[in-house]
Amino acid sequence: MYEYHGWVELSSAIDLEQTDPAVNQVRARLAEAGKQIAGWFDVRWTSNGGVVAVVHGFSRIWKPGVIEVFEWFAAEFPKAYGLLYVNDGDAGHDWTVYRLARGQVREFPDPFLSPHPCTLEHAKE
Repeated sequence: MYEYHGWVELSSAIDLEQTDPAVNQVRARLAEAGKQIAGWFDVRWTSNGGVVAVVHGFSRIWKPGVIEVFEWFAAEFPKAYGLLYVNDGDAGHDWTVYRLARGQVREFPDPFLSPHPCTLEHAKE
């Protein structure tokens, strides 16, 4: 089972006076990703006027499109930043973190949720 959860902060990457075209562009890309990957992809306004995109999902088969969405954000909005956590249950028990910053997506081992069984699952009593 594959699992992914992520967010992208866009407020620093877009002109807040011209948010509608940028938000519409993000919505269109996330709608496309949602059809391809079958996860939850959305863009939201925060209470303080910020703009945040979120991605979440589970799949029996890995679909690399979720990382491609983050690479798209890096190319289209180089001042955006965010994190994407991915767990490939078939490849092991560790999570991988993809960091979006300064127009690049970089992969890192996760120090917080890994290893999945020991950290997140309840011990048998």
